[in-house]
Amino acid sequence: MWEESELRKGVQSEKVATAEAVRGAVEALENKLPPEPVLDNVFPSYDIDPTIYQYKIAMVPMNIPFGSFEAVEKHGVKPLRIRENDSDRIANALVKNVRQACAAGARLICCSEYCYPILRHNRIKRKLADLASKYGAYIVAGSYVDTEPEKPCYNTCLVFSPHRSEPYEQYKNGLGNFKKKRESINIPSPAVEKVFQTELGVIVILVCVDVQDARMQRVLEILNNDRNAFQAVDLVIVPSYTSDPDDMQLYCEKLSESTGTSVVFVHDSSYGSHSTIYLCGESQSRSLEQIKNTARDHGPVHIFSFDLAKLRNKRRKQLAKKAITRSLDRNGS
Repeated sequence: MWEESELRKGVQSEKVATAEAVRGAVEALENKLPPEPVLDNVFPSYDIDPTIYQYKIAMVPMNIPFGSFEAVEKHGVKPLRIRENDSDRIANALVKNVRQACAAGARLICCSEYCYPILRHNRIKRKLADLASKYGAYIVAGSYVDTEPEKPCYNTCLVFSPHRSEPYEQYKNGLGNFKKKRESINIPSPAVEKVFQTELGVIVILVCVDVQDARMQRVLEILNNDRNAFQAVDLVIVPSYTSDPDDMQLYCEKLSESTGTSVVFVHDSSYGSHSTIYLCGESQSRSLEQIKNTARDHGPVHIFSFDLAKLRNKRRKQLAKKAITRSLDRNGS
């Protein structure tokens, strides 16, 4: 009787041990990064300076109606670009908005998608690079589609750093819609998301519909939960141009909550004022300071006083609470 009882105990113990091993294997598999998108750390790594944990973020949405764009034939696709007749006016408005945001003390300036007139690229690039250097600011300067014959037809978001004259590039990895019509551009394969390690925190840029990509959400969740693999992401910048900004806001809010990040959503104001910032899933709309009035090509520019230490503390508590909940759920089942 004793031997039978011990045998049963041994079998039960072995079952428990096996279940734990299987659970550990599943967790290990889940924590592997998906094959796409590829992560590319392109910025040099800077130590976070405690004196600049608190800084200002500017949201600079432009106001560019769909009629200001034209389709261009290129490599079998039809990318959109800002029309020649509108390029000077919009280029001047973009630079003016960014300059005003820098003068208001913003260290991170975020512009909306498709607001960058490619036909004025060289002139705008020099001015924005000078502003980044002068104010020690990072400028996410919206995006454009390169219509030069020898270049890939990508939606390209430019990122200006105060440490170099040439901007970094982040390509859009998915196809968006303009009034239910699929945009006609190329997308890179495999998808590459660049991780920008800056003095202001670790930044990722998801251009418009890329924020809806479930793979990217999973990658960010893993990065921010597994601190042994990569440094956690602090800020996700989402430049956008869509006729359905409410839907995009929901994706931004969900991503911010599930990953413990601050998501900065900057949407073109031709479809209304929707730009906002989320802190671990909580909207910070009431804390935004407007610094200028809306004009023809200008959206309502807003400043947010950001606290990197507050975000990281909030993320640590939020993700720890989630981990405890998951553990209790597993043990309960």
